[in-house]
Amino acid sequence: MGMNEDLRRRIGGTIIVLSFLFLLHAGWIVLGSRESSGSEVPLSAVLECLVGMVVCLVGSMVYIDDFEKLEEDKSDTPKWYMERLVYRPDFAAYRHRGQALFSKDF
Repeated sequence: MGMNEDLRRRIGGTIIVLSFLFLLHAGWIVLGSRESSGSEVPLSAVLECLVGMVVCLVGSMVYIDDFEKLEEDKSDTPKWYMERLVYRPDFAAYRHRGQALFSKDF
């Protein structure tokens, strides 16, 4: 980790923290407006949320490393072996709690 990379990570982390402060401030605005008026969300809070989201995205792109190039797997392992590793029938759940959502008893 060189000096450039360390500086880039610090700048990216600072940008991310600032974006979270934007989002917290927007939440504070919404809470204050709900106590004083009805359920209408102020436009300034919506805009601040959008700005915070964009700033957080930029900060995370600055913080992370460059993306690595995706390449094909050029190993000598046969394809059928790799497919066998992915398929695990032990995790197949046929009867689970979610089935009650679609039963006709409710």
